[in-house]
Amino acid sequence: MADITPTREHFLKRELLRLQLAKEFEQFNDAYALRRFGYPFTKSDPREYKVEKKLKNGDVKQPDPDDTLDAFPLSKYFFNNFVLTIPFLSSKHQTTEEFWIKKVQVFYEHFMNLSMSESFDRDELTKRKKLGLKLTRVILMFYNSGIGTTNEAIYYEKDKEEVGETIKGSKLDKLMFPSKETLQDHIAQGTFINGINVNVAGVRLVKKANNKFWSNLNFTKSHETYYEFLIKSRVELDESYDICVARRYHDFKELSHALKKRYPGKQLPKLPSKIKSEINVETPVLNQNPVFAEAPKSPKSPKSTKLFKSPTKNLFRSPSTSEKKTQSSNPDASTDNNKLPREKMRVSLRAYLRELLKDDEVSHCDLLKEFLFKGQIFKLSNEEEIDIKIRENLDLLLVLNQVKFQTEAYAKISALREQTMPLRVKLLESDNGIIEVFDELKTKEHITELSPMLRNFIDWCKINIAATIYQLFLGNDNSFEFYSQVRRFHKMLPYSVMINILKFTNPMSIMKTMLDLMMASPFGGKSLLQTLFYGILTDDIKAQLKTINELEVKIHHEDILRRLKYFVYDCEDVDLLESIKQESKELNADLLLTIIITPKLSEYSDVDDEIVGTVFESYKEYKKMKAADDADEKLLINHEKAELYSNLKAVFKLYVKNHDKDILKQIWAEPELTSILKDLLTMFYQPLVNLFKNAHVDVAFKNFENFMDELIITIDRLTNEIYVSDTSKIVDEIMRVLDTHEDEFYQFLHDVYITDSGQIFQQLIEWINSILNFLRNSKNINVSSSNIHKKLDISEIVSNSSNSPEIIKEIDSIIEQVKLQRQQHMEKLSKQQKQKQDLITDNWDAINNIEIFNTGDFGLNEHDVLELNDESESEDEDNDHKIKIKPREEMKTDEIEKLVPIFKDSVVDILKN
Repeated sequence: MADITPTREHFLKRELLRLQLAKEFEQFNDAYALRRFGYPFTKSDPREYKVEKKLKNGDVKQPDPDDTLDAFPLSKYFFNNFVLTIPFLSSKHQTTEEFWIKKVQVFYEHFMNLSMSESFDRDELTKRKKLGLKLTRVILMFYNSGIGTTNEAIYYEKDKEEVGETIKGSKLDKLMFPSKETLQDHIAQGTFINGINVNVAGVRLVKKANNKFWSNLNFTKSHETYYEFLIKSRVELDESYDICVARRYHDFKELSHALKKRYPGKQLPKLPSKIKSEINVETPVLNQNPVFAEAPKSPKSPKSTKLFKSPTKNLFRSPSTSEKKTQSSNPDASTDNNKLPREKMRVSLRAYLRELLKDDEVSHCDLLKEFLFKGQIFKLSNEEEIDIKIRENLDLLLVLNQVKFQTEAYAKISALREQTMPLRVKLLESDNGIIEVFDELKTKEHITELSPMLRNFIDWCKINIAATIYQLFLGNDNSFEFYSQVRRFHKMLPYSVMINILKFTNPMSIMKTMLDLMMASPFGGKSLLQTLFYGILTDDIKAQLKTINELEVKIHHEDILRRLKYFVYDCEDVDLLESIKQESKELNADLLLTIIITPKLSEYSDVDDEIVGTVFESYKEYKKMKAADDADEKLLINHEKAELYSNLKAVFKLYVKNHDKDILKQIWAEPELTSILKDLLTMFYQPLVNLFKNAHVDVAFKNFENFMDELIITIDRLTNEIYVSDTSKIVDEIMRVLDTHEDEFYQFLHDVYITDSGQIFQQLIEWINSILNFLRNSKNINVSSSNIHKKLDISEIVSNSSNSPEIIKEIDSIIEQVKLQRQQHMEKLSKQQKQKQDLITDNWDAINNIEIFNTGDFGLNEHDVLELNDESESEDEDNDHKIKIKPREEMKTDEIEKLVPIFKDSVVDILKN
């Protein structure tokens, strides 16, 4: 028999687990699968099932440990041990049979008998399919990590290179802190997004004669003044140069409306609200920020079209008498009395344009190109060049501040990460480590009384929170817009009224009462919740119909639209639908294209050959657009020709979604869904009602108000001083707010914990602990020999096969695919890095991803975590340009599949013990 190395052993076990899970999940496509599942479901019709009375002691009937484990071994064990044991679901307010049979099983059978669309119909994964994929991967990861083999420990220690796994380096090592010179070059070169670099570089004030002076006998101003934003754009070509245009905010609004009309089905970024604020650039800026003091001197000739490079002190000084005369005679000047008008608006609009450029279609449409390149300004005035230079220096200063903040955060997080090692050791080496940690939170009344390991962990959390606050409210182009919304919401929230209400009432009890009211069905009619969601779906369908009508007008091919509508809404011939889907797979073409060209639908809607040819040409350009990786390729695509197929895809998806929403309306109109929701909410809310019954929620809410008040005052001050304040001061200011209120937040957590009469906290911690123990014990991670689980003997399982060399060949093929997957993942990350071209964003991502614990510490397999977080299968179709990796379902595993029955028996034996 060929050698079964630890690597082969690991991947054979994983493939056998995948095949067994796939077999079990395939059975759930049957509407009556739960009748074969066993406890807590019934084998008969759930609608006719009679619920047994509760036992006298209040407990519920316990499952038979051997009950149908052989039919659904993996699903069954996971469900019984880690789903039914969730503290909220083990409620004693009703019998298990009443909920799982009369509610869940009834709804499941009802839902599975409805004709909802599949992922293949939409050419994208539906939310149901995505959820199913995630669930499958979670359970596969759970068992692959939780069931060990005899030699698998060797694989984890020594054989990672054999499968081509790139060991993740510390995320701390991936941070780069560029010099000021590097950042200057970075800002000067700009960031190309879909082949275009755009920057809202400056602002100018324009005076325009008012032609309506004395109009209608009403005295009006002789001149109208307004601000224009100077936009510099450049395409990613060797001989390209910056093209400068001027646009008013009103022009941005017109662009936004035009794009929404052009792309009715597309989610476009929201245009920032108009901000009329200005910033002062005073002498302290010059004294405290070397960025300005080191600015190069001005060229002698004012006629130069290059950036104006005067000494920075001159840039911020009030103009001299002669300069004032020039400025007053030139209405374009935007620097007045050391003030920079519309600076926050400029930054927000830059972020808006860059978000638009991230969309492939929008970035190449004529509307955006005209906005960026039409009406070029060939010569800027002296004042406009000064304004642009000042704002460029401000951009550089903000980026330098971000880098300094990242350096500070990095230093603190690095130190605290090392100081949290005792906590890490405690959680990993003790079977009840997590329980002991939470016991300390229960017994210590104040945060200062906690052990050093927990204090260090809290400090680590605080610096991460501080970094997040800086990033959200101060650190990027969208910060001011987002912060303004938070500030406005905080100002409008009636804290005093809410605190007085919370002082005398239980918030969870109010929520439960409200939910009971919304779910009540008076005289057997519809509940308020049903009416609400039914109305939401109706409004959603109406909005989609409006978008559909706009797309249909743009498409203007009635025969094609009639054929698509028949396929989605009217065709009741299931065999015909499946044959068209199969034809699409055989042709390796989009389902949409197959519907248009197939002769099987000719009797229902005949499409002219010339129109089919037009659609096919548009389809080819559309595929090129989706496959293009760089700007040069995208520039060669005929985007106008691709627009027809893009619109057809959009309208087809909306047809399918509307059809699904009609079915959802039907579901909400029936009692099955509301019945199960009511029970679920009762199960979750009743323990929370008891939990918050004695907690001082009003005090906690008042403390939250105080925290938000102080945070907003601090952010307001830092926003105004962002160009003056030293970065270390910014870090200290945010940390000071967190330090001031940390004990109040801890006190609330402590109070809730000690008043938990229902032990819901304790049960949740014990439930999490049981999962961690299952994962760690299977690999003997820091556990005593008495707790070690039985291992799978893969060699013994393979010995039952008469063709072990072929099994080895299939395993090696799977390992090779894993290598390709890893390669594709690394190339995808590399491509994303190139597209970002932003060192600051990369650093933020790295800082946000710094972890105290690694997934492997708890026995989780790195490959499984990577696959779980991989969104490639969730993307739209048109992935032909990617590395060809066979799906596991299409790989040859005939000999491995023959081992599944033997493997299943071994797994059942392990799970029973």
